[in-house]
Amino acid sequence: ALSRLVPGREFAERAAAALQAEDDEAVRGEWLLALPKPIEAHT
Repeated sequence: ALSRLVPGREFAERAAAALQAEDDEAVRGEWLLALPKPIEAHT
């Protein structure tokens, strides 16, 4: 969805910048929530 709003290269750069912002707890939290949880899925 987001890839349609911005150029592919710009989107990739924004994604990389977000991943590099390790000191931003909010960003990290959002990524963790978006990632699948295989351990919890098997419980």
